[in-house]
Amino acid sequence: MPHRSVITAAHAEVHIPVCDLSLDIMPDGGGFHYQITDLRSKCLIRTEGGLFVSLDNAKCKAMAEARNFAGGYQGPIEWTPIRFRDEWP
Repeated sequence: MPHRSVITAAHAEVHIPVCDLSLDIMPDGGGFHYQITDLRSKCLIRTEGGLFVSLDNAKCKAMAEARNFAGGYQGPIEWTPIRFRDEWP
């Protein structure tokens, strides 16, 4: 697989006891923004959003918002698998 110097987009799903969530991270103006979807209701979750300087910062903020949405869930959240846009079927 060739080395990627630019991340185009990422998508991951996480299954936790009270809700199933999807995380989408997209590049925007040199940074990244994200959106979280509740897979059970098929609705976007209202988040603070913002533009983050790294993919890790966006994932960290998304994790905090997912915990709040899940009623303070403190279990593990692993945003996997990460699939890049050009690898999607």
